[in-house]
Amino acid sequence: MCFPMPWKWDNASRSARLERLPVVLLAEPHPDTRDLYRAYFHYHDVQTIAAATADEVMGLALIAGQGTNIVVTSTTLVGEADGIDLVVRLRRHARTQHTPIIVVGAQPYSEDEQRAREAGCDHFVVKPCPPEVLLDHVLRLSRTARASRRKPW
Repeated sequence: MCFPMPWKWDNASRSARLERLPVVLLAEPHPDTRDLYRAYFHYHDVQTIAAATADEVMGLALIAGQGTNIVVTSTTLVGEADGIDLVVRLRRHARTQHTPIIVVGAQPYSEDEQRAREAGCDHFVVKPCPPEVLLDHVLRLSRTARASRRKPW
C-alpha cells in the first residue's frame, strides 16, 4: 500500500496538531483489517487502541475515559455481542454516552445500518472501507464533536 506523503511540520506545529487529533478506539475482528487501519492512522499521527470483542472495547473505553475521543466498530465482532450491541452499551454508560461512534458494516441501507442508527451511532460507513475514507470520517466527526463541546481535547 502506498501512503501519501505527510506535511512537514516543525516541532511546535506538530505538537499543536497532535493535540487536535482524536484517540480512536477501534473494534475490528479481522487482524489484517485492524492492522491496516492502525498502520494508516498511525502514519497520520492518529493514536489507535484496538480490540476484537465488545467486552474488550467496553473495558478499554471505561479505562481510557476522556482519552478516547471516537469509537470505530465493525458490525461483526468476536464473541457474543456484535458492534451494534456495543453501541447500545456505550450509549447506556454515563462515561461513554457522548462518545462519537462510527459503525462499519457490509451492506448499505440494511437492517444492520438501521439498527446501528437506532442504537445511536453517529455515522455508518459501508465495507469495504479504504483506510483513507475511514480516517476522513474520523477527522470530520472529531471536528464536529469538538466544536459542539467547545472545549479542546
